[in-house]
Amino acid sequence: MQINFDVQSSILDAIKSTLDPSVSLADELAECLCVSKDSAYRRIRGQTLFDIADIQKITKKYNLSLDSFFGIEKSNVTFNFQSINTTDFTLVDYYKSIEKNLSIISSMHPKHLYYSARDIPIFHYFQIPELGAFKTFFWLKYYLNHPDLHDVKFNAKELPEILNDFSDLPKRIWELYLKIPCTEIWSYETPNITLRQIEFAHQTGIIDIDTCEVLCHKFKSMLTHIQNQAEEGIKSTIDSKATLEGAEYNLYFNEVAIGDNFFLFKMGDSKIVFNIYC
Repeated sequence: MQINFDVQSSILDAIKSTLDPSVSLADELAECLCVSKDSAYRRIRGQTLFDIADIQKITKKYNLSLDSFFGIEKSNVTFNFQSINTTDFTLVDYYKSIEKNLSIISSMHPKHLYYSARDIPIFHYFQIPELGAFKTFFWLKYYLNHPDLHDVKFNAKELPEILNDFSDLPKRIWELYLKIPCTEIWSYETPNITLRQIEFAHQTGIIDIDTCEVLCHKFKSMLTHIQNQAEEGIKSTIDSKATLEGAEYNLYFNEVAIGDNFFLFKMGDSKIVFNIYC
């Protein structure tokens, strides 16, 4: 991030415009940046330019967007993202963030989720423990290259210890999703990703033929259940005897393009979008 005096002056003007006329810009800047008043004056005069730490504090406190200051054109898009890893934002943390977002959305009225799906939405797997565990294991092992799973095979009857970290998170996520009205858009590719993952795991010796058969049977049951939900227009938990337990469910087939796991939440007059950046 390249800072020059003109950019710095523009940022200072933006800060000053938010202040009461009786408030000193130097005092305000010194407090925000945790520096002396003399250091604040040096920044105001341009003798000291903002560093990245200064910019971070300023944008956070005053809720400033840097696009206009750096001449970013309207055709460009800036965004924040959180990369899943094995240290400070694990797959468990990611699942917790899903639960948190669904909890917030569940409290809104009215609401609706639109999902353009490359893979079958993760929520459906979470109502079937064997499938949810396999998908989680596969992502940990092959997408995140988790060191604890380098030489570990998957067995649906005896799950790897690392999956205990997820506790009942998947079940809680499914129960939240169950209550949110939604429209899913699938393509030819949508059901095939999991089938290829099962096939790959078997070919590489990660699962034996018995586990492969169990996963395929569960997967077929899940697809049948999703078909039933689409026909009835309402969500339900597989093998549940309850009636009218879920929200509205719509399923559309996209014959033209492969989806990209794109979410659009509508909550009253507000909309929130979640999209992959790659």
